[in-house]
Amino acid sequence: MAGRRIELLREDTEVNPTVALTKARRLVEERRVEFIVGPVWSHEALALLDYLKARDVIWVIPVAATRLLMTPERATPRMFRVVETTDQSGFPHGRWMVRSRGHKNIVVFGTDVAFGHDSVGAFEAGVRAAGGQVLRKVFVRIGTVNFAPFLTAANLSGAEAVYACFAGIDAVRFVQQYAELGWKSRIPLQGCNPLVDDPYLGEIGESAVGVISLAHYTSVVDTPQNRKFVELYQRKFRQVPYRYSEYGYTAGKLILAGLQAMRGDTSSPEELARAMRRAAQKVLTPVGPLRFDRWNQRIFDIYVLQVERREGRLVNVPIDRLGRIAQVDVWQWWRR
Repeated sequence: MAGRRIELLREDTEVNPTVALTKARRLVEERRVEFIVGPVWSHEALALLDYLKARDVIWVIPVAATRLLMTPERATPRMFRVVETTDQSGFPHGRWMVRSRGHKNIVVFGTDVAFGHDSVGAFEAGVRAAGGQVLRKVFVRIGTVNFAPFLTAANLSGAEAVYACFAGIDAVRFVQQYAELGWKSRIPLQGCNPLVDDPYLGEIGESAVGVISLAHYTSVVDTPQNRKFVELYQRKFRQVPYRYSEYGYTAGKLILAGLQAMRGDTSSPEELARAMRRAAQKVLTPVGPLRFDRWNQRIFDIYVLQVERREGRLVNVPIDRLGRIAQVDVWQWWRR
């Protein structure tokens, strides 16, 4: 690319902030990488923040969504984030649930790490802003196998809806057990976008049908760019792309656009970061042009999605569109 050979190195952070920092140090100090892409979890990203801000490296964040990363106090020109903050989806979701579904009394479950607490906090603020209330909050550790005791202890009496924020196998187990224990037929389930993300739907099965989440991307978004992206992605990976596919793809396009603009020159990280920001205006993603705010946090069009069965497979289908949302639009509940 631009006359330079691209070498991709992968490290497993093990969902451990200490491990993440150790491996980031190794990549920067021993392997002399020029870009760090990742990590996945917000508590890992927060552990890397001070170290990477002090190093001559470009940091592109495609998944870690904590609101605390791209604020005026923490952001730097060499940091770019292409995933929405927990606020950009959590706050409008809470507001939408009350205003559009009329659910004013809600019980909340979340994973007991920074991502879960941030998502739940933003969601609760949106609920309150719309005149609703969160009756109870229950946080559960990563890797929980049996959610029945937590659902029982939460006392769902009086709840008009349940909001849950889990990811990975925890999301699969929670959604399945919520249905198996009979709660889904009585109390609607909604959640943060990883709860019923497309890669999990086949494993979750019919328990996912009807579950609502918010996200910026689903494979059925009808744009020429997304139709082409889905076609090429399926041809290469033999599966349908999902949110994380779009995040990674956009992160890669941003890096390559910066390298092209600099004709492969990476000698000055500051100049490279400025070139990336200028080049971002011309990057076309599957959901439209790439946009950043002044702190290099991506601005999104957010959709309300509902799991439906279409053409023999489960898919997240847009049922509402909330429009363009920047992080500053949802700061009012914690940055007063």
